[in-house]
Amino acid sequence: MPEFSPGEAKTAIVTMANPTVVAFDYLVELYMGTNLALMASKDFHLEAGEAKDISLPVTMPSVSGTYPVYIGVFSSGVSIGLYKAVEDVVIGPPPVASLQGTVLNHEHEPAANELVAIQKDGLPLKDHRIYDGLQTFTNTSGVFYYSGLPLGHYAIAIYDYPYPLIRYVDLHEGLNIVGPYIKSD
Repeated sequence: MPEFSPGEAKTAIVTMANPTVVAFDYLVELYMGTNLALMASKDFHLEAGEAKDISLPVTMPSVSGTYPVYIGVFSSGVSIGLYKAVEDVVIGPPPVASLQGTVLNHEHEPAANELVAIQKDGLPLKDHRIYDGLQTFTNTSGVFYYSGLPLGHYAIAIYDYPYPLIRYVDLHEGLNIVGPYIKSD
């Protein structure tokens, strides 16, 4: 089964044939899932005995899973048939990122047990602090780590009083290493 990413844009190619001795105008619709969600449609014309490939731009579903694919064919508003594709489509999990960083004290030594918070862009910072994000503490080597994060822009706050040290990072798929961040105390 072909596997795609959530929201990925693809083009489905459907070979259509007119086996009759008369030309017809057609409508083809591509459906995905057991609920037959309409994903694409296209009007086209076939002469008698003609066959051609029809391109259908499709944006893949945003939810992971296996989706059966169906093709509906119509002419003059009359359904000619609903056909199940040979293969289902698999939508894999969305890409994720991991974030690792190091916090050092003012003497450039590892800062253990320091509070580090992150917040995905779009959630406002309040009073230079992160209230709605994720929090963790550095280990004895001054390292913090987050995994399974959606890709995007993040604020990182290392709590250094009276205000945290705020840095911004764009997370890409895989491991993202940041820092070191040096506290002022």
